[in-house]
Amino acid sequence: RVVVNDTMPPVNNDSTEFNSGTLNIHYYNSNITIGGSFDKDVGAMHLCFYAPGFINDVKLSDQYSNYLSIMHDQIDDSLKILIYSFDRETISSVESDILNIEYSGARPVLAYASAASYDGEKIKINSFTTPDVFTLSQNYPNPFNPNTEIKFSLPFSSDVTLEIFDITGRKVVTLIDKKLSAGPHSITWNGRDKSGKEVSTGIYLYRISTDKYSDTKKMLLLK
Repeated sequence: RVVVNDTMPPVNNDSTEFNSGTLNIHYYNSNITIGGSFDKDVGAMHLCFYAPGFINDVKLSDQYSNYLSIMHDQIDDSLKILIYSFDRETISSVESDILNIEYSGARPVLAYASAASYDGEKIKINSFTTPDVFTLSQNYPNPFNPNTEIKFSLPFSSDVTLEIFDITGRKVVTLIDKKLSAGPHSITWNGRDKSGKEVSTGIYLYRISTDKYSDTKKMLLLK
């Protein structure tokens, strides 16, 4: 926007006080999904990957493909990506998937990330990489009474169902039934069924299901 004379450079561009944000980088097969959450809506983002393999495609998520513009280029082992808008469109501060990279060969690795609000305020970027597999952890504590925490991790955004069953296979309650972003998640079960009634002492099963993965584990409620 400065280059096309649409705005002036921010006066406080050298300020040591930053807004911040987190990029979540998720690998699955030959795809990378990048999501994020930020203190402010993001007007522009610049990413640089060490990419010794071949980049097949770089595209914005469905949420942003009709509103934001993207440019990318791979030169030698460097992939550079610029996401921007001249129409005051932004990447939401609320956690969401931003873009997807398809590659062949060696896995690209994020080397640099920079972001700013639409008006040029700096946003300091942190990042973390999630496992490229689904995981369902053993609940804790176990045995429990009456609360226990269930943790799991998704390598990419998925429709997730997490249900509790008694030892006979009867469904007790559904804890999650919605689309979740990639990354780690947790939920607490309070030992009650779908009607809010406390369940009795015994062994219970908790099962997670997505379109590509399912797993079941046992837990023990002791009163």
